[in-house]
Amino acid sequence: RFEDSVSTNLHELYITNPTLSVFPNPISQAFSIDLEEGQDLELLELYNLQGQRLQQWSAPQSSYQVDSQLAPGTYLLTARTGTGIHTSTIQVVR
Repeated sequence: RFEDSVSTNLHELYITNPTLSVFPNPISQAFSIDLEEGQDLELLELYNLQGQRLQQWSAPQSSYQVDSQLAPGTYLLTARTGTGIHTSTIQVVR
């Protein structure tokens, strides 16, 4: 059995949860973010692998459309909800 891991300097990071979905993934331009029904979103944040926050959204919605101007690479999307922190990895390709 193999497991992937990502080391960052982010605190309180929990790896992938089915509550948060990003599609398409990998992405080349725009992508959508969906949260499971009933999740109370407090904050949605996008980080690079150095732990730098690149974007954040605080308007409570269950779905977001994002036009990406991100450089190719791997990014982490975290959603803070009433039930905890949910994380998804995003791959950007051009």
